[in-house]
This record gives sequence, structure tokens and C-alpha cells, in this order.
Amino acid sequence: MAVPYTKGMTIEVSKLVDNSVVAWLPAFVVKTFWKSNLLVDYTVSNSDGTALPEEIVDVKHVRPCLPQASAISFCINDKVEAFQGGGWWLGVITDVHPELKYTFKSAHLGMKVQLSQKLLRPRYDWVYGLQVRTNLPIIYFFQIFVKLEFGALSVTVCFLYVLKLQDRLHAHNADNVLLCFIS
Repeated sequence: MAVPYTKGMTIEVSKLVDNSVVAWLPAFVVKTFWKSNLLVDYTVSNSDGTALPEEIVDVKHVRPCLPQASAISFCINDKVEAFQGGGWWLGVITDVHPELKYTFKSAHLGMKVQLSQKLLRPRYDWVYGLQVRTNLPIIYFFQIFVKLEFGALSVTVCFLYVLKLQDRLHAHNADNVLLCFIS
């Protein structure tokens, strides 16, 4: 399901390094092309102060802006996004300090920096058109119905498969398989 991005809409565009998202950069939609491409204008500048050029991006690399996070406390190893250099960079909390300050380690560069709580937000991944908080498991339920016939006897078997996905869809395990017989 495509999100209807419209001209002037504020969005975030993923910055990719080796096909992995390392940051989300704020931008706005200049124009839509077909159903899957947008011309975007970034609201962030390069480190030398020059503006990033407009570019055409596929909507799979775009997400709506996240709502402003309210006061959230973080723990060590929480996956977060930190606002630095005009964009939201992915990383992890490595230390908690007094007065709502945290040590943030960039996932891409491995650099550590101490930041205030106001510059951090929970990390969300864009999964099948939905923003999903990364630190929470993603659970899918699959039902499969199989009809078995043994002469005059007919039995329908329902398999319920529970799949729990952790850590950005990389690791998964089956928690339960439930068999339910219906005649």
C-alpha cells in the first residue's frame, strides 16, 4: 500500500551506505512522478554549508516525518536515532548520564558522542508501509487450512504459525505452532 505523498509534504529520506540505512534526512516533496518516485528538496546542508541538490527518490526510501517524541528515558543498548548534522542518525545508547544525557554510538561510523535527551528519539523502521519501533518485536500470525480426505472422512486442519521477528527483520524464530482440527 503506497502512502500518498503530496507536493509540499514534509518527509524523511533514507541515506544508504552499502544498501543499509544509516540516517534519515528531512526533506519536502517538490513533485511526484508516477506512483513510486518523488522529486525531493532536502532541508539539510552539506558539512561545508552548501545545499544538498534536489533529487528523484523511490518512495521505498521515504517515510513520513515521525511525531516529536515526548520525554522518553533510554537504557543502555536501546536502538535510537540521534539528530546530528541536520539528520537522524541510527545508533545505540552505550551509557546513561545524569541530567538526561546519554552516550550515543553511531551505527555507521562507530563514533561516540554525549547528547541530551532532546536530540534522541526511539528508532523506528519503515516495514511494509508502517513505522515500527525497532526495540519491540514484530509478530505475524499465519493461518493455513489444509483439507484432508480419507475416503468418506473429510478433515480440515488449521495450522496457526506465530512468527516473531527481532532486530530489523534479520533474526526470526517460530514461537508456537498450533494444530486445530475441524471436521
